[in-house]
Amino acid sequence: MTTILISNERNIAPSVFATIVKAVQIRVSDFATKWNLGTVTLTQDATIKCDMKIRVTDQFRHTGAKGYHGVDISGIPTAFCSPSASLNKLFGSYTAPILSRILRFKGKILYPAKLKSGLTDIIQHEAVEMLADPLIKNLSSPDVNGHRWLVEPADPVDGVFDMQVVDDKQVIFCDFVFPNYYELGSTGPWDFAGAVKAPFTIPVKTGYGFWRNLLGKSIKV
Repeated sequence: MTTILISNERNIAPSVFATIVKAVQIRVSDFATKWNLGTVTLTQDATIKCDMKIRVTDQFRHTGAKGYHGVDISGIPTAFCSPSASLNKLFGSYTAPILSRILRFKGKILYPAKLKSGLTDIIQHEAVEMLADPLIKNLSSPDVNGHRWLVEPADPVDGVFDMQVVDDKQVIFCDFVFPNYYELGSTGPWDFAGAVKAPFTIPVKTGYGFWRNLLGKSIKV
């Protein structure tokens, strides 16, 4: 079992933070199932021994990053997620489709629902990546160019969202890819939302990945 300590260092109202934690627990449980990681449990109890940490804070921010993960001075994988970087939109935002039924034009849905990122999906993003690659060194099998990607499962589908109702709140959830995303010739599905059409592909403009060269430098895809 993996235990993640999530700490509210931004004085978010306890009832609101409890909903955030519940939503993150839902997504990391989805991720643990698809990646065969066993049970993953979030806790706010700092007296419990933890394997990983998520710190919800505006301290230690990286320029241009809403969240990131690394390893703290004690060697514990730790994610930092900034409420201010998400413009304090704690659950993201959801606008329902204008039309009651789906209409398509040239393969695209007309007037689709609009989903925008918030703090909760940022925490989910960092949590699933920390579970897959706690020390930020796991590399994939080679892609068609022989490049080995860092295994960061939320990056290629960054910007792909779904919405779930948690505690009567409309909460935006992040997407993530499955292990077979990093295997050439594998059959789908390759991600939770069904956005990816083939391994090592990026379905949205906001998605990205990194491969590591022989010198250990990370090159953005």
